[in-house]
Amino acid sequence: MSAATGNVFLPQPALEPFTATFQRLEDGFRAGGKAALERQITAIIREAQKRRPQDVLSGLPLPRKPQPSLRDLVSGILGKSDKPMSVPEIYEATLVEGYQWRSQEPINALNVKMYTDRTFKKVSPGLFVLRRR
Repeated sequence: MSAATGNVFLPQPALEPFTATFQRLEDGFRAGGKAALERQITAIIREAQKRRPQDVLSGLPLPRKPQPSLRDLVSGILGKSDKPMSVPEIYEATLVEGYQWRSQEPINALNVKMYTDRTFKKVSPGLFVLRRR
């Protein structure tokens, strides 16, 4: 079973948290009037502020744009470059290409990728090129 609201289509399980919240508000108003309702609303807002955006719809992840793998993107960047590149330069180039990093520390994630992936070759400390096959 599902519900449609304007342009938004939500499966029934996604509506359950909203239904439960509405029920809490209604019960609070019946029990204590306007002051109790205001306290309930404040508590619900504080709860919602602690949650990540993906948790709001019952754990459904937010849609992401499809993007190339990091290996493919960095391979393309290094393939276009005529000189070895450092990790910060590669990172800046990924941002220019529109890559959306999921990591909270993208430079560290890129460092790990550059030093562990056999697609890339370290030519001097901190400088990388695309390994030729």
